[in-house]
Amino acid sequence: MTILVPDLDPEDLDHVSELSDDDVRDGLVDGVSWRGEQLAGQSIRGCRITGADLGEVSWEQDPGSPARG
Repeated sequence: MTILVPDLDPEDLDHVSELSDDDVRDGLVDGVSWRGEQLAGQSIRGCRITGADLGEVSWEQDPGSPARG
């Protein structure tokens, strides 16, 4: 897993509160609870995540997806 820490202005990001099957890009994820969710094959890029509960989240790559790194 690679975690990049960009310098993001929250004013420029879309608010994300629900996890969907799509990739999450350029979002402000603040105060959400995704505890126990499975993020298989999903990408989270260019997001600012603060105050989120990501406990017991499963971060797995979809076997059919090319490796990212």
